[in-house]
Parts: sequence; structure tokens; C-alpha cells
Amino acid sequence: MNSDVYKNLPDDKITGEESDIMNYEGPYAPDIPMGLDMAFAKNRSAMDYFYSLPEASQRQIIEHTHTIHSKEEMQAYVDSLMKVYTL
Repeated sequence: MNSDVYKNLPDDKITGEESDIMNYEGPYAPDIPMGLDMAFAKNRSAMDYFYSLPEASQRQIIEHTHTIHSKEEMQAYVDSLMKVYTL
């Protein structure tokens, strides 16, 4: 998991949620693009759901993120993950 985004923050600036995300290791823990990682930081349920998926589904989600060009679009995609993959 890409936790480099938090490495320059002083320890007292890292919240409990960010700490949990930095240390989260899902069953496959593929390399997560930074934008996806940041969006997961705002939606823990989506992150938990992502790590509950089979590796092939995780990789499919990661591949789709390469078509996303803004943080708002990434957040919308992450927020929609549970809806899209549970239909």
C-alpha cells in the first residue's frame, strides 16, 4: 500500500484514521495508486470493501483508476465502488 503520502507529516498531524490506512494490509495489498489511496482515506468503508474483493477485482479497479484525471472524479469512483460491484 502506498503510505508515502503521509511520510512527511509530523506524527502529531497523522490522525488515527490515517494511521489505520497507512498500516492496512489487505489480503493481496497490490500497489495502490496514490489518488486511490487518498480517496480511500476519505471512505474507509470503500477501502474495506476493496480489500474484501478477490485479487482480480482489485486489479480491475486499479486499472480503471488509470483513466481518472481528477481527485474529484477519483473520489466519486471510490464512493461508487460498493454500488457498482454489488449489483
